[in-house]
Amino acid sequence: MIRAFLMTIAFLTATSCSHLPGREVDITYSCASGERSVVSYPSPETAVLSYRGETHRLQLVRSASGARYADDTFVWWIKGSDASLFSVEHDGSTGKRLDVCRLASGA
Repeated sequence: MIRAFLMTIAFLTATSCSHLPGREVDITYSCASGERSVVSYPSPETAVLSYRGETHRLQLVRSASGARYADDTFVWWIKGSDASLFSVEHDGSTGKRLDVCRLASGA
């Protein structure tokens, strides 16, 4: 958990985003599907993902590398300026990759 938290902080710092308590930062990604996803991080343990007109509140989960957030529908996995969106299987495991996204220019 601590490693994922530190990776999230490093990511926000590397992308010139300041994350102050009580202030959400919106980060925009351009995805291979042509979609744009917007993610905010209201706390180090939470990501709010807007994708294809739906909003999902994801919680930080264990990750070998990068920062990984999940709910019952999606897994949002960020590593540096890249992110992948996965489905969630019935048993709770990570399913197939739905989209690949990259930090949008000027974000």
